[in-house]
Amino acid sequence: MRSSGMASTDVVDSFVDPETLNQYSLREFTLHAHGRIDMENTSQKFMTIFTDNAAPDTWSTHDLASVYTHLAARGYQYGPAFRRVQSLRGTTSTVVAELDSDLSSISDLSSYQLFHPTLLDSSFHPLLALLPGFDSTFIPISIQKFVSTGKVNTNVLKLEMRGKYLDNVCGLAQARTYTTDLVILPTDASLDQTMFMFEGLTIRQIQGTQSGESAQVKSVFDKLNAAADVPNADHTEQLDAIMKDYCMRRRWVDTLIVTNLADLFPSGEKIFNAGFDVLSNQELVKSIEPFNQLAACYAQIALKDLDLSLVDQNYHSLLSSCQSLASTQSEQASFHSTQLRLMTLFDRFPQLKPILTALNTYGSHLKQVLNGQQNALELFLGDDQTEQNLQQIQTIISMGRIEMIFQAIKQYLQQHDQNNNGSLSNRRLRIFWLVGGDCCSFLPILELLLNLSSQTGLRVDIHYADTDSRQITRAEQTFETHLDGQNSICITYDQTFDLFNNEDRDKIPIESFDIMLTANKLQGYQWWSPSGRGRAFNDIDQWTTALKEASGFESIKTFLSSYESTLIMAQKTKSSELLQRLDERKTQAWLLFAKDNQKSLAHSIASLLPCSNFEYIDMYDSDMEKIRSVVQKMMAQYGQLYIVFAWPLEQTALEENSDLAFKQHEESMCGTLAQVLQLIQAISPQFCPFVFVITRDAQLNIESGCNII
Repeated sequence: MRSSGMASTDVVDSFVDPETLNQYSLREFTLHAHGRIDMENTSQKFMTIFTDNAAPDTWSTHDLASVYTHLAARGYQYGPAFRRVQSLRGTTSTVVAELDSDLSSISDLSSYQLFHPTLLDSSFHPLLALLPGFDSTFIPISIQKFVSTGKVNTNVLKLEMRGKYLDNVCGLAQARTYTTDLVILPTDASLDQTMFMFEGLTIRQIQGTQSGESAQVKSVFDKLNAAADVPNADHTEQLDAIMKDYCMRRRWVDTLIVTNLADLFPSGEKIFNAGFDVLSNQELVKSIEPFNQLAACYAQIALKDLDLSLVDQNYHSLLSSCQSLASTQSEQASFHSTQLRLMTLFDRFPQLKPILTALNTYGSHLKQVLNGQQNALELFLGDDQTEQNLQQIQTIISMGRIEMIFQAIKQYLQQHDQNNNGSLSNRRLRIFWLVGGDCCSFLPILELLLNLSSQTGLRVDIHYADTDSRQITRAEQTFETHLDGQNSICITYDQTFDLFNNEDRDKIPIESFDIMLTANKLQGYQWWSPSGRGRAFNDIDQWTTALKEASGFESIKTFLSSYESTLIMAQKTKSSELLQRLDERKTQAWLLFAKDNQKSLAHSIASLLPCSNFEYIDMYDSDMEKIRSVVQKMMAQYGQLYIVFAWPLEQTALEENSDLAFKQHEESMCGTLAQVLQLIQAISPQFCPFVFVITRDAQLNIESGCNII
């Protein structure tokens, strides 16, 4: 018995009385292993796995100090009497060890009829050294069969131990239970001289310990005591680690499937029925009268001492407007009084600064325009700052209309959510925002979306684009204060996107947004013609015709306002027949890793695809060269590739629980999918396919941050 652990002097023969031993055991020991030793005539034929023609060794070592240091870190603190291993060699699942069997230093061996405990214990050390991990501790729990051959030779100075694991000990994960067979025989002897055989020796990791858990070295007894105290201690941290590292592999949970929102949008008629011919910006409403008074001051200054004979006929309507405005002022305005009025309005309406700046710029040069000294178009588009100011004015005027559109959509979605018992909680609204100007104009819409999300659980993704890096930085700082503490709205900031750059447009995945807002881009080649000094953009009828010719729109609505510029709303069609004619559908393709027959899942999927460009790859009729050829061809021919990997549904179920099933899954399926993705990455790193993996046993890693749309 070992009365004091594994110290060098702990082997004693104190318990010779069975009753005393039994009482001591009841108080001090917990049963961790059980078995039966049969001393009768047992068959000497052992398992065929031990042969003289074993696999060649792949490793060996004589540095036993390092081996026992490694075992000590795992909890096996062997004293000098138990350190009998002299050399190790083997493969990934087998081990052969040479043991020092010299017992001359032990004075009394009469109590040990078969095998001395130090030799028996040392026979297990090589098996422990082969296990993966650094500080996990394993103990024996059962032996299927123990054979003593009757050829025990205690006079030899060296013994040989041969062990073979029946499990894969070098796989992707560390198992918690292993089974092994081992034999003990004299060194350089053949198997027919075997002294002892252990068949089906099972070892198990002590509960509550795992590799990497603690840097502190604990003995095997400390770990056993810790495992025995599990019910009475707080092991929340250890349990969380176990749940994360192990349980997710076997406990499947339902993951919320989030879909887009485009199919729930109200029709254009319902949105327009909300009434848009109303100026919703109250600050703008309040500014109308004082701004008109400021314009009248500029008109008076321009008309003073103006030679009417010099006014070009093209400006007669402008002259009439100036005369009408000037008549509303009873007192003659001066430059000084006008500037004082301007400064007062700047303080009163800070958000309308672009309008006041434009009034001052154009009002100060009004006389020069009327008498022909300055060209009006050059004044409007004289420099980048002027164009930017015009864009900000357009944003101020139009944002009220856009806010009303979002308000109408919000009311419709809220009503839909109430009628369908919270159906928006698994939906996502995706918005592309390319509207130049001050980010503050977007705040009312952001607050509206936050309110909608908090009431319905709707998720919102916003792609906020502006070529001005200063505006992007300011927008990020401004929106951060409104988004603090919530995770339902996600904003991506993009300062590199250029609407007129084909490469930038190609970076946006096809059909990746539900609402796209593009307006107020007053770039010279888009809105104004550099030559001819005339406006180059189309009128409302021409724009409507262009949208109809583009096809793919279910409805195109236009609205003229008394206060603002024209609004055109085009709603994409839901008809598959029409959508398949669009370029974005013609340039996409689907690669289905599934059987090509009428009863397969692939045919059910194919009937629902948004385009007719798809191809099957059968698991049992395809090799990697064929797959590589198909992928290369589709990448060269199409702009967007969707991959549906359904091979796991076709995996052959095996009768026995062996490594063959894992090998088939790892090599034939996971390996193929990995090679396909690596191939795409190698051919074109910028090419981003959508990959859908269909399997019976899978779940989303919640911490991965994947976008499951």
